[in-house]
Amino acid sequence: MATSATRMTISSPGKQQGGNENTHADGAERQLLTVEQAAQYLQLSSSSIRSYIRQGKLKAFRVAGLRKVLIARTELLALLEPTATSCIPTARALPLSSSKEPLG
Repeated sequence: MATSATRMTISSPGKQQGGNENTHADGAERQLLTVEQAAQYLQLSSSSIRSYIRQGKLKAFRVAGLRKVLIARTELLALLEPTATSCIPTARALPLSSSKEPLG
């Protein structure tokens, strides 16, 4: 019996066919990401993520006995800063002429 839902098969660790590699097969988002996944999530290079870790700007965890480094999604979100809205000029209405002289 065919169903309308298609199943995702995992093609390699951390990647799924036809889906986002930052989600599990059940659709839930991953809470721990590898350096490569974190770089993709923030649209940065892996070397930038590693640099943030070395500088202490980004907290990461090494898996005991392995070279694998994992980063919590909350740590990635904490790295983001809102843009300064005070630098963006706002449209202001020009004051009307205070002179009572007719134009013309």
